[in-house]
Amino acid sequence: MLCYRGMTFCSQFGCAADCERRMTQEISDAATAAQLPVALAQLRDTEYCPGFVAEKSEKKSVANTDSRR
Repeated sequence: MLCYRGMTFCSQFGCAADCERRMTQEISDAATAAQLPVALAQLRDTEYCPGFVAEKSEKKSVANTDSRR
């Protein structure tokens, strides 16, 4: 299946700000505009995670706000 930008984005909240796999609202909006799905996975503690920033927050991850589910 073809996904937005041909890569998997990280659904973990607290991802490092400079991580190219960090799921953001901008990525979600661009994928919606392109009518393409976004591949999401929890990449924390994998070779794809350049660093995890512990963050206490009550916000929901972008992955849980997708109304198409």
